[in-house]
Formats: sequence, C-alpha cells, structure tokens
Amino acid sequence: MLASAGWVPGADGKLMKGGQPFKMRLLASEGLFPGDVSIVEICQRAFVQLGIDAQITKVESGAYYGELRRERAALNFDLAMFGFNPSNASGLYHLESLFKSNASDTGPLDVWNIGRYRNTKVDDLLKQAHATVDLAAQNSLLGQVQDMVWIDAPYVWLHVNENVTAIRKGVKGVEVWPIVFTIPRRASV
Repeated sequence: MLASAGWVPGADGKLMKGGQPFKMRLLASEGLFPGDVSIVEICQRAFVQLGIDAQITKVESGAYYGELRRERAALNFDLAMFGFNPSNASGLYHLESLFKSNASDTGPLDVWNIGRYRNTKVDDLLKQAHATVDLAAQNSLLGQVQDMVWIDAPYVWLHVNENVTAIRKGVKGVEVWPIVFTIPRRASV
C-alpha cells in the first residue's frame, strides 16, 4: 500500500516520496494506561522496520486527554494512543462517543472521536438507534454501525486489558461489573 501511494525505500531503507522522508509523530501518555510507553515504543520499532521515521512525544497523564481534544490545527501528533472505558454498559453510548461525526472537522472534539472519523451512514444509524425505545431494533441498528466501523477501521485496536478480580473466601457483596470495574463498597466479611 505504501509503494502504491508513492513511498519508495531510499538508499538507507527509509521511505521517501518526492525527496521527503516519511515522518510520523506518535503521541503517548505516561502512566495513564497500563504499559502505555512500552506499547508506543513497540509501535515505533514496527514503523522503523517499515522505513518510517516515527518520533514519540510523551505527555503527562493528567494533561493527555486535553492534548487529544485540541482543535485540529493545534494537534501535535499524527497517531495517538487512546483508551476508552466508559462507566456504563450502553453500546449506544460507546458507539456514539467514538464514531459519531464531530460537529466540526477543525474544531475541538464533541466527545471522543479523536480520529475525526466521519461516516454519514453511521451517523444516520446512530441517530435512529438513539430515537428508538425498542431494544431489539436498537441492537440491530447498533450491529449495523459496528459492521460499518469494522470495515472502515478508523482505529487500530492494539490490545484489551484482561482484568482479574479475586475475592477471599467469606467476603460477600463485592460487585464485578462487565465494564472493567470491581466495586467493593458493599463488601463485608
């Protein structure tokens, strides 16, 4: 695909097009996601093997989401690490947050569509799903959205953390939610 787009290896093996090297800026948080710096370093090595000069910019975890949500002209990255773990089990909320088109392609993000993905068919299906109270009909619409998003591939999903929760025998009232959280507020022995 890179060759068909005009990128060819130079004498040093680095990809070139029109006399310019292929350079990419990778944005990574430090300490926001498990293994975030290690993961982006692995990605950087993979890009270097392809002949792409990939430079990493690390951002302190408290400032990271603000960095992702800037207006397009102020972005200082080409690719960014991102994790999404909403605290509810709504498929509609998840899909709208990540894949509904932002109101503006140049302004700050509406929710979490950091890749600025835009597909009017996805937007229409999400609008229909939001307007229906029939759960089966809503799930059918959301399934269609998932199929379109899967084919469009606006993100590369690198991994999903596997969280393990263990409870000592005799402890009761600990809740393990299907959205990554373990809730001990009602725990008792």
